[in-house]
Amino acid sequence: MVKIRGHRVEIGEIEAVLSAADNVREAACVAVGEGPDERTLEAYVVPGAEPFDISAVRRHCLAEIPRYMVPERFHVIAALPLTRNGKIDRRRLVES
Repeated sequence: MVKIRGHRVEIGEIEAVLSAADNVREAACVAVGEGPDERTLEAYVVPGAEPFDISAVRRHCLAEIPRYMVPERFHVIAALPLTRNGKIDRRRLVES
């Protein structure tokens, strides 16, 4: 759980909504920024097939969760980076 603009946000809930969008194979969300008032959400999405419309994913999020939980930036990537244990390597997501 992270705090974004005064709201407590559960990252897993956002990732579930992202993954439920049409044509999304995998998704991850991270909070970036130093302080709670400076943090923003960024989404990393692996498309399920081409053609892929990221604006449709944004619309899906806006329909399912409150506006403050919708990531401000969306990145389309080929695959989510994983740690040796098979978990999402969130540090490598932000670095790329």
